[in-house]
Amino acid sequence: MYPFVFVEDDPLVAKSMMRCFADTKYGATWVTTVADARAELATRRDLTGIVSDYHLPDGTGLELVLEARERIPGLPAVLTTGDSDGEVNNRATGSRIPLLRKPFDPDALAPFYEDMIAFERSPFGPRVTNLALESDLSSRELEALRRALGNTSLEASAAEMGISAHTLRGYRRQALRKLRASSFAVVASRLGLVDPAD
Repeated sequence: MYPFVFVEDDPLVAKSMMRCFADTKYGATWVTTVADARAELATRRDLTGIVSDYHLPDGTGLELVLEARERIPGLPAVLTTGDSDGEVNNRATGSRIPLLRKPFDPDALAPFYEDMIAFERSPFGPRVTNLALESDLSSRELEALRRALGNTSLEASAAEMGISAHTLRGYRRQALRKLRASSFAVVASRLGLVDPAD
């Protein structure tokens, strides 16, 4: 199951889409406001994406997705709208978020589903987040873990994190110690992020 948040304030549209989602291996949680979506994102550790209407009673789906991606980099998302305003399209495109015009064929979500599957197995997905929480990794240790699992070099990771390579090595060692693993390849294999045959 690849759970995601579905944000739609029109009950007729939502019920129709929820019927479509029920026939898939993707589990949608329907909410009607940005505030409700934020609550789901804050409390759920298993989410793999967001499908959101653009215009919502308490904000925009665009704001929601951008905010969510600050906390969960790379989180798959799709915006939907019945609005024909080109500005909505420009904002979504400028933020690199796919936009679907209502009504749309549910099959148009296929790329989103593929992105969720890939994200779930990525260094930023819920598998790594849950392991970090269970192992009590600090935020820096988690960042070091994600970068190592993503094959980012030590030097590039240290520069992007604004720390020395020596300090980063310490975070990496601490993460491996807490995870009781001898290497990041072992962690990746445990999490199913790589094919064990690789």
